Amino acid sequence: MKTNLARSILCLLSILLLTGLAIASAAEIMPYADTEFNSTSTVLKSTKKVSFGCVTYDTKECLSVTSCYLEIKNDDGSWSYVCSLPAPTTKYYDAYAYSATVDYSSYIGSGTYRVWATYDADGHSITRCSNERTY
Repeated sequence: MKTNLARSILCLLSILLLTGLAIASAAEIMPYADTEFNSTSTVLKSTKKVSFGCVTYDTKECLSVTSCYLEIKNDDGSWSYVCSLPAPTTKYYDAYAYSATVDYSSYIGSGTYRVWATYDADGHSITRCSNERTY
């Protein structure tokens, strides 16, 4: 009886150890959606302001938004380019996080809009889209 109990405990401990090793090794090879940016956020607010934000995996010499543009939703559900928007002039140096807000109310009329923004971290760029909002 003691032998069966000892075997059961040994088997259970082996399973827990193997499970722990599998989880640990999976965390090491977890892919990133981007090599430099941990996250980005482009939010079109009800006030027609856009909040830009990003976080990198490590400190960068310079973080910025280099360009952005506006799109409007067509009646058939497709999107059309409206215009280029002035990018935020804010730049962050020796930082891993970026945040800026710009008022684009003079560019946005009535309809459903979204904004595309290009984020730059030391020459590595990604372009991301905002939420859509109807005015």
